[in-house]
Amino acid sequence: MVGRSSDAGRTMSYESPTPDNNPVLRQVLGLRREMHEMTERQARAIDLVSRLGERMERGFDDVRRDVREVKSDLILMENRVLTAQSDILRIVRRADDGPDSDHDASRQP
Repeated sequence: MVGRSSDAGRTMSYESPTPDNNPVLRQVLGLRREMHEMTERQARAIDLVSRLGERMERGFDDVRRDVREVKSDLILMENRVLTAQSDILRIVRRADDGPDSDHDASRQP
């Protein structure tokens, strides 16, 4: 582009700004490139966090299932212990009552 300087009255030639001849443009392009790289890194980080969250959720589901199984096993064991205690108590009562207690219909276990 050719322009005219009003002060000197001479014709001056202007070049289009390029990163080679304009430090501000060079800096802006550098910032743009850095911003693009940062956006790509952020997208990768978001993807990694999402995948990690999914894996953790699956892991937590497994843990929840295992805890439920352990709880049910504990309840079954508790029931078995209570049944065994009741049986032992019944046997002890029979032993305390003596041999005639089997024939005595008035006593209830």
